[in-house]
Amino acid sequence: LRPILIAATFMFAFGIFSVIDLAADPPGNEADFLAGREKAVWVSNRAARFRKTPTGARIHAIGLGDGFEVIGEQGSSFKVKDGDGNIGWLRKSDTSAKWVLVEKKRRLLTFYDMKTKIGRWRIDLGVDPVGDKVMRGDLAPGHYRTPEGEFYVARKVPNSNFYRAFLISYPDIEVAEKGLKSGLINQTQYNAIVSAQRAKRVPPQNTKLGSYLEIHGDGSGGLRDWTLGCIAVKNEAMDAMWDRIKVGAPIGIVP
Repeated sequence: LRPILIAATFMFAFGIFSVIDLAADPPGNEADFLAGREKAVWVSNRAARFRKTPTGARIHAIGLGDGFEVIGEQGSSFKVKDGDGNIGWLRKSDTSAKWVLVEKKRRLLTFYDMKTKIGRWRIDLGVDPVGDKVMRGDLAPGHYRTPEGEFYVARKVPNSNFYRAFLISYPDIEVAEKGLKSGLINQTQYNAIVSAQRAKRVPPQNTKLGSYLEIHGDGSGGLRDWTLGCIAVKNEAMDAMWDRIKVGAPIGIVP
């Protein structure tokens, strides 16, 4: 009875601390991903327009996931600057500042609004968590890695096999380039991945590079690594993010 009681107490305590005290938690390797997001928003509506004035003519085409620096606001619009220095206006309803950072070594997922932490939870990773993902199954059966890099939410999956899920935009262009050189994919598959990435759509999920990598629920709260490369959190973490994370939201995954 006593070992069972001790184990139950540990599980209960760990469950509580799967939600991190944001004020007390020290910073990790976040600097690279926080840089530029101090006053940043990204386009969350494919029909958004970058205008000369809040209601004026369109300056140029923009796409889902395009990022802008906020330099002012007026009513329902942000005054923004793009990466080329062009200044214009975006409707606030066409933008979002929510994004996610995953730190593999620390086993943490942090939910941000611009640079402000609004949630942090412990995570479960792939069975072989150290190192970047290379291909489906990676080194050998049972060696499933979680990818590293800058991605976006490619799709929301409300009825996932693991509660709810955000599909990660893997494979990205960098992985596709390596896969093309090594012979894992052909030119047609490479072109399809590049096209999907540039349009911020779901990249092909049927290549040897790997597929259907998600941030999903049914996690243990950091007790064990068990996924096939996905990032698992407890269901309450998915609930906290679900309505606030939009398709196209940035996802950073660091070692």
